[in-house]
Amino acid sequence: MEKDRFGHIDGFPIGSTFKSRVELSRAKVHRPTQAGIAGSQYIGADSIVLSGGYEDDVDYGYIIIYTGHGGQNPNTREQIADQVLKRWNLALALSMQKRLPIRVIRGYGLNSPFAPDDGYRYDGLYDVKDIWQERGKSGFLVWRYRIEKIKGESIDFSRYYPDVYQQKKSEYKILESKGAYTHTNKFEVEQLIRTQPAGYVKKKTIKKLYDSEDDLEKLLTTIKEYREYYNPNSISWTKYIHDMFHLFGFSTTTINTRLCTLGNLGDKNIPKAITVILFPNEDTDVIIPELKWSSFLLYSARFYNVKWGILTNGNDLYLYDVHNEKIGIAFSVNNIEKIIIENNIKDMGKIIEALSVIK
Repeated sequence: MEKDRFGHIDGFPIGSTFKSRVELSRAKVHRPTQAGIAGSQYIGADSIVLSGGYEDDVDYGYIIIYTGHGGQNPNTREQIADQVLKRWNLALALSMQKRLPIRVIRGYGLNSPFAPDDGYRYDGLYDVKDIWQERGKSGFLVWRYRIEKIKGESIDFSRYYPDVYQQKKSEYKILESKGAYTHTNKFEVEQLIRTQPAGYVKKKTIKKLYDSEDDLEKLLTTIKEYREYYNPNSISWTKYIHDMFHLFGFSTTTINTRLCTLGNLGDKNIPKAITVILFPNEDTDVIIPELKWSSFLLYSARFYNVKWGILTNGNDLYLYDVHNEKIGIAFSVNNIEKIIIENNIKDMGKIIEALSVIK
């Protein structure tokens, strides 16, 4: 897990404003340009945007009753189906379980007295305190989260909106006294996460994680958002490659900037493959005239006693079978960027199928 994705972002203090979602993404305060939840079901959620996208959201300032993702008509934004606890919804549950802070951004479209008049505003860090499922205003099951501001790490609404803040606080206290918004304990959340079919569970293979076109389409969307966030000419590109493997369903363990091991989810300490990470402008064949990357990969695989090796620069990927004395390419794919841009579900499915041998 990359720790620097959680918490405040350097250079953007509480109260920072942004004209658009693109600006938010470039600042790394909230990376997705469309999705309201940033993060993944494998590492947790690191930020959310409140912009009026879901009818069941309630904003009390210091406490937010947040609605999960999914189940909407993409054209009308009406809730037309039940939400499921996976992907971004599961990421928020994982943040609660791991006590990871999330950045909260309020947008001008939010129906709340605490919303900015225009653009988006970073309001600081909050904790996910509770999660439950209930029927929303449209009659469908939605996932809801009670998210509370962290004192000293978030905007002080009592200072800027004293009257409305006290009013909203009183409203919440009345509802709280009647048992509203308090549903699960830590054990129950762990049980929810453990029992999800696509969740953060031990030895879950990527073929099971992405077994439908809908799952693959969501995977492509998420990878595209991650790709837009990282700079291929920066050392941060290695983090993108780690994130890509997280989305593929692997845990990663960094050895150095060039090497990491891959393991099954829940088995981080049991390496299944070794990965050599390159940058997009580097030669994927030769290190120096008399030494190839494949030889370096074979040596590394033997040292770490794994049967599979991967060489990738984030755009090209080569899967090597290092079972035997001779190293051979079991699968290769070029121009992953094109697959992502064209939303090519078929070719992404081939990548998932090929990597499923690592288990």
